[in-house]
Amino acid sequence: MLRELERRDPVTYERIDRRNPRRVIRALEVIRVTGNPFSNQRADWREPAMDMLGFGLRRPLDQLRERIDARVDAMFQAGLVEETRELLKHGLAENRVAAQALGYRQVLGYLRGEGTLQETITLVKTRTRQFAKRQMTWFTRQLELEWIEANAFDLLREYAAANRRYDTIVLDPPAFAKTKRDLEKALGGYKELNLRAMKMLRPGGILVTCSCSFHVGAADFFEVVADAARDAHKSLRVIENRGAAKDHPMLLDVPETGYLKCLILSVSY
Repeated sequence: MLRELERRDPVTYERIDRRNPRRVIRALEVIRVTGNPFSNQRADWREPAMDMLGFGLRRPLDQLRERIDARVDAMFQAGLVEETRELLKHGLAENRVAAQALGYRQVLGYLRGEGTLQETITLVKTRTRQFAKRQMTWFTRQLELEWIEANAFDLLREYAAANRRYDTIVLDPPAFAKTKRDLEKALGGYKELNLRAMKMLRPGGILVTCSCSFHVGAADFFEVVADAARDAHKSLRVIENRGAAKDHPMLLDVPETGYLKCLILSVSY
């Protein structure tokens, strides 16, 4: 595989962690599927093709920690251990990608007798906080953003009241529906978020709106965006309907890997 990667994409060969077979395989998958070098798919985002004003929303660390702890507790109360046992019957242990997912990996250890349930819950919380820290590091290296500690809904209301207008708005919130019971509330959140954004776009502006909630299906997400447009008295034209990138494939035996929905829309009056 390394020889093929060196021959077909020497730039990626020099940059990639060649000791990480998962990264090497993903790069080769993209090359074979698209016929283009993997390095062409990973343009330098730090050199945007247009003037850009970027904002990133974050929570105070103490609030983030509390929310992570509450989310993990809710996952276990909703049956994460039982879910993992059931997935084991369908090949979870043999699926090395899915078995490494936060939560599953630690529960698999618990089911093998590696620690008590409470120790496992604490470990999932720790690993999730570490993952959140790595995400922040990734963002700071990719884009120059002005970080604001605010609630997204409150901030959009404030900006709309101040008559702020933009040519492009990107909505990429965290998963609103952690379980099926959260679905109705999540749909309401997606609608309000998109409604506020549409009202802040100039005529012909571009809205990039995403959902990474597995429990919110594509049809539900598209309908809630359409509802937001009707309430905002806007007309939408779909430029692109996207999912995960080619280096993040959906696994047929693990439907949760097909969670990402992304619409690129032209918004007009």
